Amino acid sequence: MSIQSLADSIMTDLGCTERITRAFIEVALGDIKLFDQKQSDYGAANITAFGEFGVLVRSNDKLARLRNLQRRIGPVSNEPVEDSWRDLSVYGVIARMCRMGLWPGVPCVLSPDNTPVEPLCLCSDVPHGYVKA
Repeated sequence: MSIQSLADSIMTDLGCTERITRAFIEVALGDIKLFDQKQSDYGAANITAFGEFGVLVRSNDKLARLRNLQRRIGPVSNEPVEDSWRDLSVYGVIARMCRMGLWPGVPCVLSPDNTPVEPLCLCSDVPHGYVKA
């Protein structure tokens, strides 16, 4: 099944009506494929080691890169800017999975009604601000 036909099916199944939502779904489906490919390379342990806080650090690295590239004139030396945006998109989902207890080895920090049981841990009793396991 193509991404386009899958996007059409999702639009129908979810009852979405806005045209821009179809494009959003297509982009999200591409990000799902990227996530799957990277999981094949990294595995889950790199996220499990530091949980939500680790995802925050990775996200900050991508944002710093984008801010730096925005001020720069000329070609990008390494990965395209698009890759940083895609990584941030995937990191957002990974962070939410961590909060929901859906990431292997990362405890849930949300109650059943999705309110935080505890905020992102930046406590002084945790070395370097890492999330308590």
